[in-house]
Parts: sequence; structure tokens; C-alpha cells
Amino acid sequence: MAGDIDYLEPHGMAAPGGHYSHAVRAGAFVFMSGQLPISANGARLADKGFRTQAMVITDNAATVSVLYLSNSRATRPIACSQSPR
Repeated sequence: MAGDIDYLEPHGMAAPGGHYSHAVRAGAFVFMSGQLPISANGARLADKGFRTQAMVITDNAATVSVLYLSNSRATRPIACSQSPR
């Protein structure tokens, strides 16, 4: 049902571009996909090294997780994947 889907845009994170959201909650599940290396102040870090980009993406995912999974029984992701290049 469409009424059970929430598009999540946490405070303290840069607004996502286009029609995207940081995460989507459907019932007891929270889905994140396509996290980009964009800092909380909106700085785009695609030209930075891998380590910097990975740290920002991990921080962003942690922010979403803490805000939206803290009241759930989830202790770890169900699945993580990377698209092949």
C-alpha cells in the first residue's frame, strides 16, 4: 500500500538531488540505495579519494540507521550489494 511507504530525508544531511530520498521506510523495513559522497553541508566529494568518499558514505548511512532503526530490532543490514561496473 502506498500509505505505508515513507520517504526519509533526515535533518542534518544535505538534501538529495532530483526526486531521490536518503531512504525509504516500508513497514518495519528501511531501504537505502545509491548513497553518494555528499557531505552534510552539501559539498560534493566525487573528486576526492576513495577513503574520503567511503567515510562520507558510511557516515551518511549511519545517520539514517541511527535515526530510523534505533527503535527496531535490527542490529545489522539484511543485505548489502554493489552494482558491477
